[in-house]
Amino acid sequence: QDSFMVWDGRTTKGRGKERHIFLFTNMVLFTKRKRNSLESIEYSYKGLMRLPGIGVTEDVEGDSRKFEMWYGKPDSSERYTVQAKTIYVKQAWVKEIRDILDKHSQEAQDAAHFVTPLRELTHREGETATFSCQFAGTKPIVVSWFHDGVTVETGDRLSVITTAQQSSLLIGRTLPTDSGRYECVISNEAGTETSLAELDVRQNSEFLS
Repeated sequence: QDSFMVWDGRTTKGRGKERHIFLFTNMVLFTKRKRNSLESIEYSYKGLMRLPGIGVTEDVEGDSRKFEMWYGKPDSSERYTVQAKTIYVKQAWVKEIRDILDKHSQEAQDAAHFVTPLRELTHREGETATFSCQFAGTKPIVVSWFHDGVTVETGDRLSVITTAQQSSLLIGRTLPTDSGRYECVISNEAGTETSLAELDVRQNSEFLS
C-alpha cells in the first residue's frame, strides 16, 4: 500500500486526486485516507480494478513517475493514471502488479483442464462401454477414475488406457451393476478438475419390451 496522485479516465489535466492504494492478489483498491475525530486513520472506498483483467503501461509521456492501469486496451476510458512519489516507487509497483498478473496467467494456462469431457452412456447388458476424455495442462498430469465415489480397479472386465492428453475407461461385458456415476479426475501442480458422466446398463429384456 502507498499514497499516489490519481487521474480517472483519459484526461490527466489539472491536479489529480490523492488516493491511498492497496494491492491485493485479486484487485487494486483505491481509497481516500483521512483522520477521524479520534485521530485514527480511516479509509473510504473510491474505486477498484479487478485482477487479472487489467493491463499496465509503465511509461507515461511527460512524467517518469507515472504509470497507467486499464481495462481492455491502453487507450480505454476505463483506466487510472497513477503518479508515484518517486520513480523507484513506481517501478516497484509496476513490477509487483505484473508479477501478480503473470502468476494469474500461468495458473490459468497450466492448470489441468478438460478439452473434451466425459459423456453419458447407455448400453445393453453384455456390450462394451467406453468412457473417454481429452485434457491439457502442464505435465505430468495424474489421472484417476471413480465409480460412485470408489476408485476403479482394473481387471478382467475393466481397463484404463491413458496417454499424454487422453484417458479411456473400458468396461467389457457390462452388467446392470456397472450402472452409476463415473468420474475422471485430472490433477497437476497447478490444479485439479473433475468430469462426471452416468452409465446406464439395461438388461436385454428392457430393450425387447
